[in-house]
Amino acid sequence: MRWSMIATLCLATTAAAQPYPGDLCTDAIPVTLPSVHTGDTTFYGYEPPSAFCAAAPTSPNVWFTLHGTGFPVTASMCEGTFFDAMLHIYTGECDDLVCIATVDDACGSLPFIEWQTQAGERYYVVVCGFGQMRGRFTLRFEGTLPDEDCDGDGVADASQIAGDPRLDCFDPSAPAGRMGGPDGRLDACQCPVNWNRDGAITSADISAYLTAWLTSALAGNTDADIDCSGTTNSSDIAAFLTRWLAAITAGDPTSGCP
Repeated sequence: MRWSMIATLCLATTAAAQPYPGDLCTDAIPVTLPSVHTGDTTFYGYEPPSAFCAAAPTSPNVWFTLHGTGFPVTASMCEGTFFDAMLHIYTGECDDLVCIATVDDACGSLPFIEWQTQAGERYYVVVCGFGQMRGRFTLRFEGTLPDEDCDGDGVADASQIAGDPRLDCFDPSAPAGRMGGPDGRLDACQCPVNWNRDGAITSADISAYLTAWLTSALAGNTDADIDCSGTTNSSDIAAFLTRWLAAITAGDPTSGCP
């Protein structure tokens, strides 16, 4: 019995010593664009970076890493985060970091940042809390992949969008019912009519869209601006129903729908 208890304690101690992914700079979580990451800093330790930004983190932190594209990248914790959070952006190596930026209260008490990346440069994004705050978080990354050509026409998406920003007004990584906003990919390659994000195009998407449309129209924002006109109005309902019908009857590959 004694040996069994000792073995159990040793195993528990070993398991507890194993860091979570992102607990250390050297084990930073790789980021793709676009992507959404969720977690809870309560379960993480505190690794002080080799260089501090203006506000040095002192609470548990989570490390993410990505490579620059030569285009702006955004990191947002504005939705799905339940404590007073901060973001720190670094470049360089773990033992020789350089602070790029730090952000705290960009959307209420939560951080949002957009920064210009250099192609191939490695960046570290650190999630932490103000003071000793900790808790559940959602971190959303968005940005353009410069060589992506989702419609296969020989012209990179970034070039087409730069020439006509209206080609990118739909964001499939946004929460269900709030699909507006660019994501660096051509809308023609995506499926906005799957509005409730359940992976199937059904009549439920119509109800979900109309609810979102009414909310968007009353708020005066572009969350339901499916025709990329710059405003949410009655023409968006017609555009949605036209694309929904095309997708449900024979599929609509030009809109990225099954």
